Amino acid sequence: MAREQQKDLAQKFVEAQGKWDTSAIEATLASDAKHDLLPASLGVGQKDNAGKLEVTKKMASAHGEKPVNVSNSQLTPHIKILQNIQDVEKRKAALFIEKEYDFGAVQSFLVLNFNESNDKITHTVEFVNAEAQKKLMAKMQ
Repeated sequence: MAREQQKDLAQKFVEAQGKWDTSAIEATLASDAKHDLLPASLGVGQKDNAGKLEVTKKMASAHGEKPVNVSNSQLTPHIKILQNIQDVEKRKAALFIEKEYDFGAVQSFLVLNFNESNDKITHTVEFVNAEAQKKLMAKMQ
């Protein structure tokens, strides 16, 4: 049961990110959730939910509000979970994901921590390709 709850919540979070749906993202998060983007060389500090949602809105704007997880190849980028590894007892999931942008596919590693009831995400850590992330950050400015 817990395994499926975590898997479903992780899927909802990734899908919401792909749709730039800040309401759906927020629905998956604990009110005090924290968000980290690594490597540290990017200079992006830890964010709370408001900061995470603000970045999501900027990313959506930079991509013309086009959803990320659509299958229509004309609407890029798209996002998919390549692998989901869970430690149910520790309430953690590690997801290897791929996002397709106009400049190519970018893979990243996402770690999610869940609350005790497995119905909210308490912490997200995303390890990204620094060069690709710099391209994305430049589009947001």
